[in-house]
Amino acid sequence: MKRLPGLLLLLAPVCSLAACTETGPRGATGPTGPQGSAGPQGSGVGEPDTVGAVYAMSNDPSHNEVWAFARHSDGSLGDSWAFPTGGAGTGTALADQGAIFLDAAAKQVFAVNAGDNTISMLAIADDGSLDVVGAPVASGGVKPVSITEHAGAVYVLNAGDANDAPNVAGFTASATGLATNSVALPLSTTSAASAAPAQISFTPDASHLVVTEKGTGEIDTYAVDGSGVASGLHSQLAAGGATATPYGFGFSGDGTLLVTEAAGAVSSYAMSAEGALTATTTSASTHQAAPCWMAAAGTWGWAINAGSDSITGFTVGAGGAITLTTPTGVAATTANKPLDAALSSDGKFLYVIAANDHALSTYAVNADSTLTRMPDVLGLPAAAEGLAAD
Repeated sequence: MKRLPGLLLLLAPVCSLAACTETGPRGATGPTGPQGSAGPQGSGVGEPDTVGAVYAMSNDPSHNEVWAFARHSDGSLGDSWAFPTGGAGTGTALADQGAIFLDAAAKQVFAVNAGDNTISMLAIADDGSLDVVGAPVASGGVKPVSITEHAGAVYVLNAGDANDAPNVAGFTASATGLATNSVALPLSTTSAASAAPAQISFTPDASHLVVTEKGTGEIDTYAVDGSGVASGLHSQLAAGGATATPYGFGFSGDGTLLVTEAAGAVSSYAMSAEGALTATTTSASTHQAAPCWMAAAGTWGWAINAGSDSITGFTVGAGGAITLTTPTGVAATTANKPLDAALSSDGKFLYVIAANDHALSTYAVNADSTLTRMPDVLGLPAAAEGLAAD
Protein backbone atom coordinates (compact mmCIF):
# COMPACT_ATOMS: atom_id res chain seq x y z
CA MET A 1 0.00 0.00 0.00
CA LYS A 2 1.35 3.39 -0.95
CA ARG A 3 2.15 5.48 2.10
CA LEU A 4 1.55 9.19 2.64
CA PRO A 5 4.94 10.65 3.60
CA GLY A 6 3.47 14.10 4.21
CA LEU A 7 0.44 12.97 6.16
CA LEU A 8 1.59 12.50 9.75
CA LEU A 9 -1.83 12.91 11.30
CA LEU A 10 -2.16 14.53 14.68
CA LEU A 11 -5.31 12.73 15.74
CA ALA A 12 -5.59 13.70 19.36
CA PRO A 13 -8.06 11.70 21.40
CA VAL A 14 -10.47 13.83 21.82
CA CYS A 15 -34.00 22.86 -5.07
CA SER A 16 -35.40 20.38 -6.78
CA LEU A 17 -34.30 16.89 -6.02
CA ALA A 18 -32.87 16.55 -9.53
CA ALA A 19 -30.66 19.59 -8.94
CA CYS A 20 -29.08 17.80 -5.97
CA THR A 21 -27.94 14.97 -8.22
CA GLU A 22 -24.92 15.35 -10.41
CA THR A 23 -26.03 15.96 -13.99
CA GLY A 24 -22.86 17.22 -15.63
CA PRO A 25 -20.34 15.09 -17.53
CA ARG A 26 -17.99 12.84 -15.64
CA GLY A 27 -14.37 12.73 -16.62
CA ALA A 28 -12.29 9.59 -16.83
CA THR A 29 -10.77 8.23 -13.68
CA GLY A 30 -7.02 8.08 -13.33
CA PRO A 31 -4.95 4.93 -13.54
CA THR A 32 -4.71 2.66 -10.57
CA GLY A 33 -1.42 1.15 -9.56
CA PRO A 34 -0.91 -2.11 -7.70
CA GLN A 35 -0.60 -0.24 -4.41
CA GLY A 36 -3.55 2.11 -4.84
CA SER A 37 -4.15 5.18 -6.99
CA ALA A 38 -1.97 8.23 -6.68
CA GLY A 39 -4.11 11.24 -5.92
CA PRO A 40 -3.76 14.75 -7.34
CA GLN A 41 -1.26 17.25 -6.09
CA GLY A 42 -2.76 19.72 -3.66
CA SER A 43 -2.54 23.49 -3.54
CA GLY A 44 -0.40 23.79 -0.44
CA VAL A 45 1.37 27.11 -0.02
CA GLY A 46 4.99 26.52 0.90
CA GLU A 47 4.14 23.07 2.33
CA PRO A 48 3.33 24.22 5.87
CA ASP A 49 2.94 21.79 8.73
CA THR A 50 0.46 18.95 8.42
CA VAL A 51 -2.20 18.85 11.14
CA GLY A 52 -4.81 16.45 9.79
CA ALA A 53 -6.56 15.16 6.72
CA VAL A 54 -9.62 15.47 4.51
CA TYR A 55 -11.23 12.29 3.17
CA ALA A 56 -13.38 11.69 0.08
CA MET A 57 -14.67 8.51 -1.55
CA SER A 58 -14.13 7.63 -5.21
CA ASN A 59 -17.37 5.59 -5.62
CA ASP A 60 -15.62 3.77 -8.45
CA PRO A 61 -17.71 0.83 -9.74
CA SER A 62 -14.71 -1.45 -10.15
CA HIS A 63 -12.76 -0.60 -6.98
CA ASN A 64 -14.07 1.92 -4.50
CA GLU A 65 -11.39 3.93 -2.70
CA VAL A 66 -10.98 6.45 0.09
CA TRP A 67 -8.83 9.41 -0.91
CA ALA A 68 -6.91 11.06 1.91
CA PHE A 69 -5.58 14.62 1.52
CA ALA A 70 -2.98 16.00 3.90
CA ARG A 71 -4.41 19.10 5.61
CA HIS A 72 -2.04 21.90 6.62
CA SER A 73 -2.51 24.38 9.45
CA ASP A 74 -3.49 27.12 6.99
CA GLY A 75 -6.25 24.89 5.58
CA SER A 76 -4.48 24.14 2.30
CA LEU A 77 -4.36 20.57 1.06
CA GLY A 78 -1.21 18.74 0.06
CA ASP A 79 -0.49 15.41 -1.57
CA SER A 80 -3.11 12.69 -1.42
CA TRP A 81 -3.25 8.97 -1.97
CA ALA A 82 -6.12 6.57 -2.56
CA PHE A 83 -6.74 3.44 -0.50
CA PRO A 84 -9.05 0.61 -1.61
CA THR A 85 -12.12 -0.14 0.51
CA GLY A 86 -12.33 -3.68 -0.84
CA GLY A 87 -15.79 -2.95 -2.22
CA ALA A 88 -17.39 -1.38 -5.27
CA GLY A 89 -19.10 1.94 -5.86
CA THR A 90 -21.78 2.78 -8.40
CA GLY A 91 -20.02 5.33 -10.59
CA THR A 92 -23.15 7.48 -10.36
CA ALA A 93 -24.40 10.06 -7.87
CA LEU A 94 -25.79 8.61 -4.63
CA ALA A 95 -27.98 11.66 -3.82
CA ASP A 96 -26.88 11.45 -0.20
CA GLN A 97 -24.84 13.02 2.56
CA GLY A 98 -22.44 11.03 4.71
CA ALA A 99 -21.16 8.28 2.41
CA ILE A 100 -17.95 8.38 4.45
CA PHE A 101 -17.51 8.88 8.19
CA LEU A 102 -14.39 9.70 10.21
CA ASP A 103 -13.81 8.85 13.87
CA ALA A 104 -10.58 10.78 14.42
CA ALA A 105 -10.18 9.74 18.06
CA ALA A 106 -10.40 6.04 17.19
CA LYS A 107 -8.37 6.55 13.98
CA GLN A 108 -11.04 4.87 11.87
CA VAL A 109 -12.79 5.67 8.60
CA PHE A 110 -16.08 4.06 7.55
CA ALA A 111 -17.32 3.98 3.95
CA VAL A 112 -20.29 2.65 1.99
CA ASN A 113 -19.85 0.50 -1.10
CA ALA A 114 -23.15 1.11 -2.85
CA GLY A 115 -22.20 -0.94 -5.92
CA ASP A 116 -21.95 -4.27 -4.09
CA ASN A 117 -24.07 -3.56 -0.98
CA THR A 118 -21.21 -3.67 1.53
CA ILE A 119 -19.58 -1.32 4.02
CA SER A 120 -15.92 -1.01 4.96
CA MET A 121 -13.93 -0.01 8.02
CA LEU A 122 -10.41 1.33 7.51
CA ALA A 123 -7.78 1.98 10.18
CA ILE A 124 -5.59 5.10 10.04
CA ALA A 125 -1.93 4.30 10.60
CA ASP A 126 0.51 6.69 12.27
CA ASP A 127 1.80 7.80 8.85
CA GLY A 128 -1.75 8.52 7.67
CA SER A 129 -2.16 5.49 5.41
CA LEU A 130 -5.41 3.50 5.49
CA ASP A 131 -5.90 -0.25 5.63
CA VAL A 132 -9.18 -2.19 5.55
CA VAL A 133 -9.82 -3.91 8.88
CA GLY A 134 -11.15 -7.40 8.34
CA ALA A 135 -13.14 -7.39 5.12
CA PRO A 136 -16.12 -5.45 3.78
CA VAL A 137 -19.37 -6.78 5.23
CA ALA A 138 -22.88 -6.93 3.79
CA SER A 139 -24.71 -3.69 4.55
CA GLY A 140 -27.88 -5.41 5.71
CA GLY A 141 -29.83 -4.04 2.77
CA VAL A 142 -29.50 -2.70 -0.76
CA LYS A 143 -27.60 0.39 -1.90
CA PRO A 144 -25.98 1.77 1.27
CA VAL A 145 -25.69 5.55 0.89
CA SER A 146 -24.84 6.99 4.33
CA ILE A 147 -23.00 5.74 7.41
CA THR A 148 -22.40 6.94 10.97
CA GLU A 149 -20.53 5.67 14.04
CA HIS A 150 -20.18 6.39 17.75
CA ALA A 151 -18.09 4.44 20.28
CA GLY A 152 -17.99 1.37 18.06
CA ALA A 153 -21.70 1.37 17.19
CA VAL A 154 -22.09 1.70 13.42
CA TYR A 155 -25.32 2.31 11.51
CA VAL A 156 -25.83 2.39 7.76
CA LEU A 157 -28.72 3.77 5.73
CA ASN A 158 -29.71 1.49 2.84
CA ALA A 159 -31.70 3.29 0.13
CA GLY A 160 -33.17 0.08 -1.30
CA ASP A 161 -34.39 -0.51 -4.84
CA ALA A 162 -37.52 -1.61 -6.73
CA ASN A 163 -37.51 -4.96 -4.97
CA ASP A 164 -35.94 -4.14 -1.60
CA ALA A 165 -37.24 -1.83 1.13
CA PRO A 166 -35.05 0.93 2.52
CA ASN A 167 -33.77 0.32 6.03
CA VAL A 168 -31.27 1.13 8.75
CA ALA A 169 -28.90 -1.69 9.74
CA GLY A 170 -26.61 -1.85 12.77
CA PHE A 171 -23.06 -3.11 13.27
CA THR A 172 -20.30 -3.15 15.86
CA ALA A 173 -16.71 -2.14 15.13
CA SER A 174 -13.80 -3.94 16.79
CA ALA A 175 -10.11 -4.51 16.25
CA THR A 176 -10.98 -7.33 13.84
CA GLY A 177 -13.49 -5.40 11.76
CA LEU A 178 -17.24 -4.98 11.44
CA ALA A 179 -19.92 -7.42 12.57
CA THR A 180 -23.68 -7.11 12.43
CA ASN A 181 -25.49 -6.38 15.70
CA SER A 182 -28.68 -7.82 14.17
CA VAL A 183 -30.54 -4.50 14.38
CA ALA A 184 -32.66 -3.75 11.29
CA LEU A 185 -35.00 -0.78 11.43
CA PRO A 186 -37.66 0.39 8.96
CA LEU A 187 -38.11 3.88 7.58
CA SER A 188 -41.45 5.69 7.45
CA THR A 189 -42.32 3.78 4.27
CA THR A 190 -41.37 0.38 2.88
CA SER A 191 -41.16 1.84 -0.63
CA ALA A 192 -37.60 2.69 -1.63
CA ALA A 193 -38.82 4.90 -4.46
CA SER A 194 -41.04 6.86 -2.07
CA ALA A 195 -38.47 7.22 0.69
CA ALA A 196 -35.40 8.30 -1.31
CA PRO A 197 -33.41 8.48 1.96
CA ALA A 198 -30.43 10.83 2.12
CA GLN A 199 -28.52 10.76 5.42
CA ILE A 200 -28.13 9.03 8.77
CA SER A 201 -26.27 10.42 11.78
CA PHE A 202 -26.06 10.13 15.53
CA THR A 203 -27.13 13.13 17.55
CA PRO A 204 -24.22 14.83 19.36
CA ASP A 205 -25.08 13.07 22.62
CA ALA A 206 -25.49 9.72 20.79
CA SER A 207 -28.97 9.24 22.30
CA HIS A 208 -30.69 9.09 18.90
CA LEU A 209 -30.18 8.41 15.22
CA VAL A 210 -31.65 10.81 12.67
CA VAL A 211 -32.59 9.93 9.07
CA THR A 212 -33.91 12.22 6.32
CA GLU A 213 -36.26 11.02 3.57
CA LYS A 214 -36.22 13.21 0.48
CA GLY A 215 -39.18 11.55 -1.20
CA THR A 216 -41.71 11.54 1.63
CA GLY A 217 -40.63 14.73 3.42
CA GLU A 218 -40.27 12.72 6.63
CA ILE A 219 -37.52 12.94 9.25
CA ASP A 220 -37.07 9.73 11.23
CA THR A 221 -35.53 9.37 14.68
CA TYR A 222 -34.57 6.23 16.59
CA ALA A 223 -33.68 5.91 20.27
CA VAL A 224 -30.20 4.56 21.08
CA ASP A 225 -29.52 2.92 24.46
CA GLY A 226 -26.31 3.06 26.49
CA SER A 227 -24.86 0.04 24.69
CA GLY A 228 -25.38 1.62 21.27
CA VAL A 229 -28.44 -0.42 20.27
CA ALA A 230 -31.05 1.55 18.32
CA SER A 231 -34.77 0.80 18.39
CA GLY A 232 -38.18 2.24 17.64
CA LEU A 233 -39.17 4.70 14.96
CA HIS A 234 -40.51 8.22 15.31
CA SER A 235 -41.39 9.83 11.97
CA GLN A 236 -42.75 13.29 11.32
CA LEU A 237 -42.99 15.66 8.39
CA ALA A 238 -40.26 18.21 7.92
CA ALA A 239 -41.25 21.71 8.98
CA GLY A 240 -41.58 22.71 5.34
CA GLY A 241 -44.10 19.96 4.62
CA ALA A 242 -44.26 16.90 2.39
CA THR A 243 -42.66 18.66 -0.61
CA ALA A 244 -39.81 20.31 1.31
CA THR A 245 -37.38 17.52 0.40
CA PRO A 246 -35.33 17.24 3.63
CA TYR A 247 -31.84 16.27 2.56
CA GLY A 248 -28.57 16.88 4.40
CA PHE A 249 -28.26 17.92 8.02
CA GLY A 250 -25.86 18.82 10.79
CA PHE A 251 -25.84 19.92 14.41
CA SER A 252 -24.77 23.24 15.87
CA GLY A 253 -22.75 23.42 19.06
CA ASP A 254 -25.89 23.56 21.24
CA GLY A 255 -27.39 20.51 19.55
CA THR A 256 -29.78 22.34 17.22
CA LEU A 257 -30.57 20.21 14.17
CA LEU A 258 -30.19 22.09 10.86
CA VAL A 259 -31.80 20.38 7.86
CA THR A 260 -31.58 21.51 4.25
CA GLU A 261 -34.78 21.49 2.22
CA ALA A 262 -33.92 21.04 -1.44
CA ALA A 263 -37.03 23.03 -2.34
CA GLY A 264 -35.03 26.12 -1.32
CA ALA A 265 -34.73 26.51 2.44
CA VAL A 266 -33.25 25.34 5.76
CA SER A 267 -35.23 24.48 8.88
CA SER A 268 -33.92 24.08 12.42
CA TYR A 269 -35.20 21.83 15.18
CA ALA A 270 -34.96 21.03 18.86
CA MET A 271 -35.31 17.36 19.81
CA SER A 272 -37.10 15.96 22.84
CA ALA A 273 -35.88 13.05 24.94
CA GLU A 274 -38.36 10.88 23.03
CA GLY A 275 -37.00 11.91 19.65
CA ALA A 276 -39.80 14.29 18.70
CA LEU A 277 -38.74 17.36 16.74
CA THR A 278 -39.96 20.90 17.30
CA ALA A 279 -39.16 23.45 14.61
CA THR A 280 -37.27 26.47 15.94
CA THR A 281 -37.17 28.00 12.44
CA THR A 282 -39.44 26.88 9.60
CA SER A 283 -38.10 26.98 6.04
CA ALA A 284 -35.70 29.93 6.14
CA SER A 285 -35.14 30.62 2.43
CA THR A 286 -31.59 30.47 1.11
CA HIS A 287 -32.71 32.59 -1.90
CA GLN A 288 -30.70 30.03 -3.86
CA ALA A 289 -31.49 26.84 -5.80
CA ALA A 290 -31.39 23.33 -4.34
CA PRO A 291 -29.75 23.59 -0.91
CA CYS A 292 -28.87 19.95 -0.40
CA TRP A 293 -25.85 19.54 1.90
CA MET A 294 -25.19 20.97 5.34
CA ALA A 295 -22.09 21.55 7.46
CA ALA A 296 -22.59 22.93 10.96
CA ALA A 297 -20.61 23.64 14.12
CA GLY A 298 -20.59 26.18 16.92
CA THR A 299 -23.14 28.88 16.14
CA TRP A 300 -22.93 28.56 12.36
CA GLY A 301 -24.35 26.40 9.60
CA TRP A 302 -23.54 26.30 5.88
CA ALA A 303 -26.02 25.11 3.24
CA ILE A 304 -24.49 24.01 -0.06
CA ASN A 305 -26.71 25.05 -2.98
CA ALA A 306 -26.29 22.53 -5.79
CA GLY A 307 -28.55 24.42 -8.19
CA SER A 308 -26.88 27.82 -7.97
CA ASP A 309 -23.21 27.01 -7.22
CA SER A 310 -23.21 28.86 -3.93
CA ILE A 311 -23.02 28.51 -0.14
CA THR A 312 -25.55 30.06 2.23
CA GLY A 313 -24.46 30.86 5.77
CA PHE A 314 -26.67 30.80 8.86
CA THR A 315 -26.13 31.83 12.45
CA VAL A 316 -27.78 29.82 15.22
CA GLY A 317 -29.17 32.00 17.98
CA ALA A 318 -30.66 31.40 21.40
CA GLY A 319 -33.38 28.78 21.30
CA GLY A 320 -32.14 27.38 18.00
CA ALA A 321 -33.49 30.10 15.69
CA ILE A 322 -31.44 30.55 12.53
CA THR A 323 -30.84 33.68 10.44
CA LEU A 324 -28.99 34.32 7.19
CA THR A 325 -25.48 35.73 7.45
CA THR A 326 -26.02 37.69 4.22
CA PRO A 327 -29.30 39.16 2.88
CA THR A 328 -28.80 37.59 -0.55
CA GLY A 329 -28.15 34.13 0.83
CA VAL A 330 -24.74 34.01 -0.86
CA ALA A 331 -21.92 33.65 1.65
CA ALA A 332 -19.60 32.36 -1.08
CA THR A 333 -19.68 31.06 -4.62
CA THR A 334 -18.51 27.55 -5.47
CA ALA A 335 -17.03 25.71 -8.40
CA ASN A 336 -19.32 23.83 -10.79
CA LYS A 337 -22.02 21.66 -9.15
CA PRO A 338 -21.14 21.52 -5.42
CA LEU A 339 -21.92 18.33 -3.56
CA ASP A 340 -20.98 17.15 -0.07
CA ALA A 341 -19.25 19.40 2.47
CA ALA A 342 -17.29 19.05 5.71
CA LEU A 343 -15.82 21.38 8.32
CA SER A 344 -12.39 20.86 9.83
CA SER A 345 -12.48 19.77 13.45
CA ASP A 346 -11.44 23.24 14.63
CA GLY A 347 -14.21 24.87 12.57
CA LYS A 348 -11.73 27.09 10.72
CA PHE A 349 -12.03 25.58 7.25
CA LEU A 350 -14.91 24.38 5.07
CA TYR A 351 -14.32 21.85 2.29
CA VAL A 352 -16.74 21.27 -0.61
CA ILE A 353 -16.72 18.79 -3.51
CA ALA A 354 -17.35 20.35 -6.93
CA ALA A 355 -18.70 17.44 -8.96
CA ASN A 356 -18.56 18.72 -12.52
CA ASP A 357 -15.08 20.21 -12.08
CA HIS A 358 -13.83 17.11 -10.21
CA ALA A 359 -12.39 19.49 -7.64
CA LEU A 360 -12.18 19.96 -3.90
CA SER A 361 -12.67 23.56 -2.77
CA THR A 362 -11.37 25.07 0.47
CA TYR A 363 -12.84 28.06 2.35
CA ALA A 364 -11.35 29.80 5.36
CA VAL A 365 -14.06 30.55 7.94
CA ASN A 366 -13.39 34.05 9.21
CA ALA A 367 -14.19 35.35 12.69
CA ASP A 368 -17.18 37.31 11.34
CA SER A 369 -18.53 34.15 9.65
CA THR A 370 -17.55 35.26 6.14
CA LEU A 371 -15.84 32.73 3.88
CA THR A 372 -12.61 33.25 1.94
CA ARG A 373 -12.12 30.85 -0.93
CA MET A 374 -8.68 29.30 -1.30
CA PRO A 375 -7.19 27.53 -4.35
CA ASP A 376 -9.04 24.40 -5.48
CA VAL A 377 -7.51 20.94 -5.65
CA LEU A 378 -8.22 19.46 -9.08
CA GLY A 379 -8.35 15.83 -10.19
CA LEU A 380 -10.88 14.24 -7.85
CA PRO A 381 -12.32 10.92 -9.04
CA ALA A 382 -15.12 11.44 -11.55
CA ALA A 383 -17.77 9.92 -9.29
CA ALA A 384 -16.47 11.27 -5.95
CA GLU A 385 -18.96 11.16 -3.07
CA GLY A 386 -18.81 11.89 0.63
CA LEU A 387 -16.49 14.15 2.59
CA ALA A 388 -15.03 14.06 6.10
CA ALA A 389 -12.35 16.15 7.79
CA ASP A 390 -10.47 16.24 11.09
